[in-house]
Amino acid sequence: MTEFPWAAVVTGASTITGTLGAVVLTMWLTGRRTMRERLWDIRREAYGEIISALTETLAHTDEIIHVIDHVDPRHWPAEAVSASVGRWNEHAAAARRHVAKNRVVLAADFLRVYDAFGVKMKELDADTTIRQERFQAARDLIDETRRELERLARRALRSEET
Repeated sequence: MTEFPWAAVVTGASTITGTLGAVVLTMWLTGRRTMRERLWDIRREAYGEIISALTETLAHTDEIIHVIDHVDPRHWPAEAVSASVGRWNEHAAAARRHVAKNRVVLAADFLRVYDAFGVKMKELDADTTIRQERFQAARDLIDETRRELERLARRALRSEET
């Protein structure tokens, strides 16, 4: 009677277990990296959309200031001013939507700066007159905030790359 080849069974079982363990570990590590990469992509997209909307808002603020500075108020092209203000509101609303939609993935310091910006803009919006000083103050605030948000976004994305 021949003996059962226990050594071969144990060797085969350990080889199969080791291979399965390696496959599971590889899948887990790849899944973690992929999730991290996806989160990075979502954040990058969110930061870009918010900053882009603020940049567009800034451009429309400049249009409004140009009209206020260079055209006699009695001869303002009402449609042009109204259209610029409409586009300004549209892009400002887009920035707010992107922040609201992505709030859970944006860096806390980025949100703090954006939220403070929102409070200051509401104070400026309380004045509904079309005056150069109002739009210049809004322009300065938008530009300052946009620059700070760009800096914070770059820092957040750089820290995630490593």
